[in-house]
Amino acid sequence: MTTPHPVADPSPAYPRYFKICGHWVNSYKVFLCIGIYIGVLVSAAFAQSIGISPLRMGLGGLCCAISGLAGARLYYLWLHAAWYRQGGWKTLWDPRSGGWSIFGALIPIIPLSFLMAWSLKIPSAQFWDCMSGGILAGGFWVRLGCVFNGCCVGRETAGRCGVRLHDIHGVCKRRVPVQFLEMIWWLLGGVLFLCLWPLNLRDGTYALGVLCWYGCGRFWLEPLRESPDKLYGRILINQLVAAILAISSGLGLLLNVIADDVVAESNFEAWTPASPREEIAPRFQIHPDGGRSGNGALVITADGREGLIGHWERTFPVAGGSHYRFSAWRDSVGVDVIRRTGVARIIWLDDAGEQVLRDDPSTASFQPGEIPRSEPEFPGDGETVG
Repeated sequence: MTTPHPVADPSPAYPRYFKICGHWVNSYKVFLCIGIYIGVLVSAAFAQSIGISPLRMGLGGLCCAISGLAGARLYYLWLHAAWYRQGGWKTLWDPRSGGWSIFGALIPIIPLSFLMAWSLKIPSAQFWDCMSGGILAGGFWVRLGCVFNGCCVGRETAGRCGVRLHDIHGVCKRRVPVQFLEMIWWLLGGVLFLCLWPLNLRDGTYALGVLCWYGCGRFWLEPLRESPDKLYGRILINQLVAAILAISSGLGLLLNVIADDVVAESNFEAWTPASPREEIAPRFQIHPDGGRSGNGALVITADGREGLIGHWERTFPVAGGSHYRFSAWRDSVGVDVIRRTGVARIIWLDDAGEQVLRDDPSTASFQPGEIPRSEPEFPGDGETVG
């Protein structure tokens, strides 16, 4: 973010402007569109990976991004209200005066995201998890636009880490490469996000992690900028907001992890062993400290007898029309073909314990138009960890 300036460049040119179809377009706006485009696609891809419609997720993410543009602008105008009051109402819509602030984008995005998630029938926590992946991907390109445009530049330095960069006025100096440092921060966050995504952490964990990650990075980088916005002449307002964001999301992340542990412990009480007959039942055990995360494991052990069969089962309450994500880690010892013996099965039942009907009628040649029952699902194996 940069302090408003009343005069545009007398002769728009690269790198602050790109000539597209004979018209000079500000580089920041170009990369802003690229960032939104990539962010929406990445959000949709993450949604598809967990069984959510990528079209619905993409629509929700795009609506949130558009609302974020309005919030970013309004937040910027509020920060510089004194300057705009002097210039009159016309300066509010003067493109020559800038500007945007990413923190302002969160103001409309947060309430709208819950509305979009509800209307699109996507669990809000999963909606935010997918969207946070898109934010990481898009944020990199938006900050690259700052490099070309010269906004959000670092302060002048004679240190070895300095890079010769221009500001919005075209003035080149050896500066702290704040924009590049933030781009690296986005990249590191994206890599960490990709590494953790397959773990299927508790819903909302990824979103809280991304918010905390960005808040910490922005808190560190804000004082390195050439002209950071100040509150009461001395408090760096964006550093303060970054601290609040990092602390609040960090506490939320901690509570989410604690709640996950509590749920994991209580979950074992809801699981029950089952076998067709007692004489062919294997041995069922609960290891409180077992499992991939150390929060416990359900164990089935067979002895030397042939024909042993059994499983653990549990009933989960669900609502029709909603999306649900199931995941389980399995470890086996002494099993030749695990896909035949360690099978996961999901059965959809109604309140009376009967199998529910599918949403769409059958297109098969046998009884076409009839609505078939929802048959049991047998999810395939995913990632294999040695």
